Amino acid sequence: MQQMIDQLKAKLPQVDFETAAQRIQGHYAPPWLTLKIFGKDFRVDRSGNISTDIHVNPWVVVPFLQHIFQSTGASVSGQWVTFRELEGGKPRLALYEQRFQKELKRLADNFTDLFEDLIHIFNGTQLDHAPAQLNQADISLVLHPFPKIPILISYWKPEDDMASDITIFFDKMVHEQLDTESLYGLLAGLLQMFDRLAKRHG
Repeated sequence: MQQMIDQLKAKLPQVDFETAAQRIQGHYAPPWLTLKIFGKDFRVDRSGNISTDIHVNPWVVVPFLQHIFQSTGASVSGQWVTFRELEGGKPRLALYEQRFQKELKRLADNFTDLFEDLIHIFNGTQLDHAPAQLNQADISLVLHPFPKIPILISYWKPEDDMASDITIFFDKMVHEQLDTESLYGLLAGLLQMFDRLAKRHG
């Protein structure tokens, strides 16, 4: 992981930070290129030095750097799709379901304050009504790991003989911001953060 981070940092001097900031909806004030991650500043300079208000997680650093290189500057479409429907999503679907979706459901089932903490600590936004094309869930929560990479979590609580369920949606144009492998890495980083939060409260 560190080797990959070092390789990505080595490419930073080739990047026009001012243009990159516009593409990723960030801010450039020399020497720092700043992006809001969960609403908190995450900064990098051309030498690869990182300054941030949040815990520096390698699983977040790699997608952050990849986002700088890969983003086309496309706008968020507002159309939600599942991981399966993403460009390049199917080959990683089994891994995604087992290691992210299933684990997030476990956290939601066992840690009753999870969604409340995601709102207050990770600047999440709870939706009163699900987007038009989606089924209404008991809890619908939008997170912004990166400004142009929103994630919608829909959670159905257990009821009578029905088990709980969870589905995660992504913006249809997320591939214009990050490739699927890097997105999966970002999700792994998020899960680590959420798990650490749950253990702290547990």
